[in-house]
Amino acid sequence: MPNFWRLIVPGVLAAGFCVGGCQPTHPDTDSSTTNPAIDLHLIAQGANHVFTYKADKAGRMYISNFDTGQLIYNGRIKKGEQFFFDPGENRATINKEPVDFFHPANPHDTYRIYFAGQ
Repeated sequence: MPNFWRLIVPGVLAAGFCVGGCQPTHPDTDSSTTNPAIDLHLIAQGANHVFTYKADKAGRMYISNFDTGQLIYNGRIKKGEQFFFDPGENRATINKEPVDFFHPANPHDTYRIYFAGQ
């Protein structure tokens, strides 16, 4: 019988710690604050072609390499600005001003372009 308790007690304690560890890390955070992911929209996807987007409101642009799982760009864009991404040339611009990538673009990979309004 003592072996039974040696197996059960650690399991019960571990379960208790896991449940306790599942609590929010910032319980004082207001849950009514806006989550930017709520307004995240896939605006284009594909491989080996040029992407353009004109922002209808201020927000953030995101370029995700679907094949590698890497986020290669995210940055602010203002209402009316034109976003341009050419993976074959490894470049993106906002109103013809170049933006910096976190990782280089590969023209053979599939990309997803997202917009999150503010």
